[in-house]
Amino acid sequence: MVDRINFLIKETKGLSYKHLINIIIGMVLLAVAIILGQKQLHRYYVKKAAFMQTEIQRIQKSQEELLRKKPKRASFTAQEYVANAMRGSTNWSGFLLDLSKALPDGLWLTKITSAEGGKFLIEGRCFRPETVPKFIGQLKLLSMVQTIGNPSTSKADSEISSLLAFKLTVILKSPKEGS
Repeated sequence: MVDRINFLIKETKGLSYKHLINIIIGMVLLAVAIILGQKQLHRYYVKKAAFMQTEIQRIQKSQEELLRKKPKRASFTAQEYVANAMRGSTNWSGFLLDLSKALPDGLWLTKITSAEGGKFLIEGRCFRPETVPKFIGQLKLLSMVQTIGNPSTSKADSEISSLLAFKLTVILKSPKEGS
């Protein structure tokens, strides 16, 4: 800062002292503004660091609570549940493969819920109402299917006006009855 003032004095020969004092006051005010700005930035980062520290502590406490509440044994995923429910009573993977081949164009499955005894609920969506009876007809052709019941269709909760939702229950044959 002193070097700049000396430079200004050398380069401003011929200026009145009043002008020089105004220039020096301007530089001092600029220096003060820079220092204050740095202090404000420093305060901002100190606050931000304190906030981040409290967030880290909150997350650590949350993780500790989750670890304390962790169940003694691992839970099943939905796929493991379905596989265990169907194991021994039917060829689940073979049925899923056949089911995928029975899907007509414009129809897709959104949920398969299994129950005991080879019974499960199939839910899905389609654009054309005639695809649901076509799908049911294809399901009836599968060797593992015993009965199909409670088919229903309704307008899907969607912005697309032509989208339909459907549900139906399928009961599979026991492994002795199947092909």
